Amino acid sequence: MKRKKIVIIGGGSNAWTPNIVKDMLLTESIKDSEFVLYDINKKASDLTRDFLTELNSHYLHTPATFVSTNDRLKAFRKADYFIITISTGGLKAMAHDLAIPEEYGIYHTVGQGKRACPPARDDSGRPGSSARESECAASIGYNILLSFFRLE
Repeated sequence: MKRKKIVIIGGGSNAWTPNIVKDMLLTESIKDSEFVLYDINKKASDLTRDFLTELNSHYLHTPATFVSTNDRLKAFRKADYFIITISTGGLKAMAHDLAIPEEYGIYHTVGQGKRACPPARDDSGRPGSSARESECAASIGYNILLSFFRLE
């Protein structure tokens, strides 16, 4: 089976990326993936990459690899999945995403995923050159929203 390339947009986050990737490394079907940590802050994604490399080599012992980049085209090329861990617009943009569910007793920390999708796309509205917009799906986990784009 082909090794998966999983791109984490916002991969320099030391709050989210290590926990998300750690859990994925414990998942048999993807523990040998290439994890590309894409972030506009290359220094942050380098630190996260170094941490994950050490975590994996000392504790998890999987065949996974970790790449840090701030080059969007390089990161997106031939990717199998995208996980978006960025937030756009700050608290003001997502205030209603928190307030409305709370009226019904539902408490969560992140709003709607479609708001995070557009910044990850190029001018044509597509991530990279072969993504299908219709396959943008959202999944809530780790108290954050992960948006997956399945590529052709």
